[in-house]
Amino acid sequence: MSDEQRNLEVVANVGRLWNTGDYDGTLAYYHDDIVMTAAPNWPDPGPWVGKEAVAANQREWASAWELIEMSVDRIEAKDDTVVLLGRWHSRGAVSGAGGTTPLVMVFTLEDGLVKHFDFSQEADDALRLAGIG
Repeated sequence: MSDEQRNLEVVANVGRLWNTGDYDGTLAYYHDDIVMTAAPNWPDPGPWVGKEAVAANQREWASAWELIEMSVDRIEAKDDTVVLLGRWHSRGAVSGAGGTTPLVMVFTLEDGLVKHFDFSQEADDALRLAGIG
C-alpha cells in the first residue's frame, strides 16, 4: 500500500469515527503533537495543540448539536497531505434548526498519523495549496 493510500484510509477512519460520535476514538489516528485550526471566519480559530486539546474541542463543539455528521464528496491525497471536500449535516441541540454547509479540511500526516488539520473555507485554494489539480 502506498503512503498516499494509507493516508486516505487514516482520514476516512477519522471521518467514520466522527460520524459515530466516537470522538475519543479519533485519538488513535492523531499524532501526539497534533495541531488543529478552524477556518479563519470562526469565532475561535485556535489553534488547539495536542490530542487532549483537540479531543476536548471536538467534544465541546459536537455537544451543541443534536446531529453533526460529515459526508464526503471528494477525498484526495498528494504526498503527506489529504484534502477532504464534503458537507456538514447538522441540527442544533437547542434550536432544532438543521442545515447543510460545505466542509473543506486539509490534513497533514506524519508516519501514518494526523499531525495537523485545518478547516478551510475554499475548496479550490485547499486543493491548489496541496498540489492537487
